Amino acid sequence: MVVVTRLPPAPRPVAQLLAFWTMVFLPSTQRARGFVVLLTGVVGFLIGEVVALLGDTVAASVTHLPGGVNALTSLATPPWWSSVCGLVGLWVGMLGAVVWVNRRGIMPWVTGTLRPRGFGDLRYLAMGIVAQWLVDAAYRPWHVAQLNNPVHKIFGNATGATFVVLCLLTAVGAPVVEECLFRATVFRVLAQSVTERWGRSGIAVAATASAVLFGLAHGELVQLPGLIGLGIVLAAVYYRTERLLPSVLVHVGFNGVAVLSLALQRWHG
Repeated sequence: MVVVTRLPPAPRPVAQLLAFWTMVFLPSTQRARGFVVLLTGVVGFLIGEVVALLGDTVAASVTHLPGGVNALTSLATPPWWSSVCGLVGLWVGMLGAVVWVNRRGIMPWVTGTLRPRGFGDLRYLAMGIVAQWLVDAAYRPWHVAQLNNPVHKIFGNATGATFVVLCLLTAVGAPVVEECLFRATVFRVLAQSVTERWGRSGIAVAATASAVLFGLAHGELVQLPGLIGLGIVLAAVYYRTERLLPSVLVHVGFNGVAVLSLALQRWHG
């Protein structure tokens, strides 16, 4: 006698892919978990690039940009909407990676990590301002002319409300999203993975590794040493405070100086 059983319906392609991902890469050790988080971060970054490109394509069509989206690569100062699409697109991919590893239990989110603890937290904002000044001072003897190019590229010829929006995205939005990925997720999992083998001495390795990834993600070769230095400081602040808000405030202070400097140049120009 043959018993015929009804097979369950096949999962949707996305659900099937996630199920396969989990089955193959679900970590059984700290190091394996670190591998999954890093790989997820890379995938999220690539997805963010695709989302940014789609946003540029739609915006170029709506604004009737001569030459379409392909013309963006030849523009010295891209339109403000391209900067917004680039930032928001990358943030979608980054936060998507953070949410995915959290939902899967691979790197659970720490509750209360963004909760303020009084006016004492403002010292981290000041720390970020000082860090920007120190980076500028370190670059000054080398007479690096392109140091502020990334900021000018983001803002382009934006004025008025669009300039204010880009200021908020750069000075506040970017620090929050980047700290969620690079400190609360990448550094944390690397620290747990490395200390499993090397103990507390591995924290410096984890901080440096996460800082290098943080710098490379910006895609700016000239600014890379300064970004790595900032990444190490941010990792150290996160590790010492065991909260994300302090590193976010340092990052806000750092970016805020660059944004304020550009605003003053525009004002006096």
